[in-house]
Amino acid sequence: MRKIVPFVFLVLIQCTQAEEPATLLDEYYSAQEINDLRKLSAFVEEQITKDCELSSQECIGLYFISFKNTKAAGPVELNIDKRRQRELLESIDKNLFSDIWDFCTDRQGTEYLCANDKGKFARLLKRISEGNSQLKLYGEAFFATSDFSPSMTGTLLKYPESFNFEYELEFILAAIHLLTINITEEPYHKM
Repeated sequence: MRKIVPFVFLVLIQCTQAEEPATLLDEYYSAQEINDLRKLSAFVEEQITKDCELSSQECIGLYFISFKNTKAAGPVELNIDKRRQRELLESIDKNLFSDIWDFCTDRQGTEYLCANDKGKFARLLKRISEGNSQLKLYGEAFFATSDFSPSMTGTLLKYPESFNFEYELEFILAAIHLLTINITEEPYHKM
C-alpha cells in the first residue's frame, strides 16, 4: 500500500501536467505553427541585431532607441530586408499566414498586408495585452482599429519599454508587428 500511494500521486501529477500547455503558444498553435512563429521572430531578431556586437537584448534596445526621435508622419525605414522577408513569409504554413495576416485595401484601392483581427493570433494578442498593464492600450488599439494602428506602431517604436522582449510571446508580437508594417508601403501580392 505504501508503494501504491506515491505511484498514484506521481501519475496524477504527470496527468495534470500533460493537460496543461507548456506555454500559452501551445494553447493556440500546433508544434509546426509554433516553429514557424519562432522562425519569424528569429528572422526579425537577426535583422534588427545585425552588425551589433553586444548581447541580443542590448542590440534590440539600441535598435529601438534609433526611433526615439522619429516623426510620426510618413513611412519608417525598419532596416528589415524586404526580399528576405517575402521569402520567409512564402515559406511558412499558409494557414498560419492567413491566421496572422489578411489583405486590406486602402482608399486608393491599393491592396496591402494587414493584420487578421479574427484569427488565433488576434485572440493571443488580446489575451497577452489584457493581462499586462504595459500592453493594455496596445491591445485595445488593435481591437479598435482591427489592425496595427499608428498609435500601436508609435508604442512599439518609441516606447519599446512597454514590451518585455525577453518574454518570447511579447517578442513574437513585436516581430509580427514589424513584419506587417515593413511591407505595407509597397504593393504586396497575395501568396
